[in-house]
Amino acid sequence: MYIPIHQDISLRPLHTFGIDCRARFFAVFHNEAELNQLLAHFAGQPVLILGGGSNVLFTRDFAGAVCKTKLWASGWCARTHTMPG
Repeated sequence: MYIPIHQDISLRPLHTFGIDCRARFFAVFHNEAELNQLLAHFAGQPVLILGGGSNVLFTRDFAGAVCKTKLWASGWCARTHTMPG
């Protein structure tokens, strides 16, 4: 399956603090298979899995890959993982 991978993407709209930092690579995944594909593709590089972005503060550019999940919308995380709290 093809997953678009973007380069040099602004992270400003992806976190609540709105600081304009950039990611070397950026991709969005919608299911577990896509996540596994991205992790294999970026093996050996720093990878950050990003959810909603409300608990993340970017203060400088990220030299690796930011992979944004859309799994929360599907309920997959809630069904397959114990949620904190």
